[in-house]
Amino acid sequence: MLVPFDNTPAQSRLLADIYTESFPPEERRPTDHFFRLADTPGAPFRILVICDDAGHYAGFISYWQFDTFAYIEHFAVNPAARGGGIGACALQEFRAMSGLPVVLEVERPGSNDMADRRIAFYRRNGFHTIELRLYTAAIRTRTARGAAAADVRPPRPDRPCPCRRHIARRSLRLYEIFLLIL
Repeated sequence: MLVPFDNTPAQSRLLADIYTESFPPEERRPTDHFFRLADTPGAPFRILVICDDAGHYAGFISYWQFDTFAYIEHFAVNPAARGGGIGACALQEFRAMSGLPVVLEVERPGSNDMADRRIAFYRRNGFHTIELRLYTAAIRTRTARGAAAADVRPPRPDRPCPCRRHIARRSLRLYEIFLLIL
């Protein structure tokens, strides 16, 4: 079952644990920013909490709701709850709730065993790969001193899109990704 994120201390603490355990630092926003972004009124960024049959928090889906599609930024199930179908049920419920095409990113097929397992999971759940290579910057990077750099944000409409040279100058690491669409 999917329920809206309500940012209670217990819910935030548990989701922060799943978030940091499931994604490497370069794929995460600082947790306080992650939750604050979801609490911003009118923002297209949202978090849904995945609950098991007993009502316990079992994971989450963070996504961007646009007019023509929903983009899943993070999808994670607590390792203790995996393998029982809760992730597949959550994706089905999300698709029905959204009513729009659903897009998400995955690593390059064949890049590692876990990537191949994730891709197989999404394919079993109706997603298919868009045969298009995209390169994206990490959500967070480290500065020369080791402190977390600012979040990477999409370019603003009133500013030109940063080119690779600009990205490289800012010491951002590029990742090859593949899109899956439902």
